[in-house]
Amino acid sequence: MLPQMDTYNQIAISRHPTIAYYDEQLWLGFANNVTAMSYNVTAIAQNDTYGFGPGYLVNGLTNENFWYQVGLSWNWPSEHGFRFFYEVWNATSKKSIFPKYGSGKLSFTKLIRPHDVVLLSLNFRNEAVNMSARDWESNATASIDFSSYGAKVFVGSIRPNEYPTSLLTEWYHVLPFFCSNQAVRYSNQIVPARSGWLEIYEWNFTGIPYDQWFNASDKRQILFGIATDASPLTSSVEWLEGNGTSICANSTEFWTM
Repeated sequence: MLPQMDTYNQIAISRHPTIAYYDEQLWLGFANNVTAMSYNVTAIAQNDTYGFGPGYLVNGLTNENFWYQVGLSWNWPSEHGFRFFYEVWNATSKKSIFPKYGSGKLSFTKLIRPHDVVLLSLNFRNEAVNMSARDWESNATASIDFSSYGAKVFVGSIRPNEYPTSLLTEWYHVLPFFCSNQAVRYSNQIVPARSGWLEIYEWNFTGIPYDQWFNASDKRQILFGIATDASPLTSSVEWLEGNGTSICANSTEFWTM
């Protein structure tokens, strides 16, 4: 059953029964290791012409090679309104392991309204990784735990890879081009990032079995890809533009546009 939603959390119903097979990814990857990931993100409600919206995600790759994602999604395919997003991947086998069939979504305890600021966090707690979100305006919350497999650190990478410790705006589209995105701001003013990289990617999953998605060796899947080193991250802004979209970052903020 879908959660109760007011007009702020209604989807613009698509006139076309269709599937979103093109995946837009806008990344800020981190090169340094951290013991926790916490970023504020603006809750931007934006759709493509078919009614599908993006996910705003914080990701952490542990020293045991498991990849944890926590986020805020808006009109994600098959979902309506703002939802709490979570997923855990085995980066060795390249398989989603939690939930069993991938892409977990939960309702928040209260409504998330457009332009609220939501804190997304990954924290080690006892023998688990806690994936949580809190809306600073409404105090809405959502949270879930999954085993850490003994890990204690989220590891960075000096170049783009498949499962980076990172920030990500991800958007599944029906047609093979990027939307004209509204600006989304991620921020952490308390623990500045020291180094990282920016990347813009678009994947094509048409005609490909679900369990073979994200196969970088299959060149048919990558429609567009561009990356740049953003090290060191300072108060100055680093930019990357391509295929009609742009991203930028400094040591405390990441913007996707």
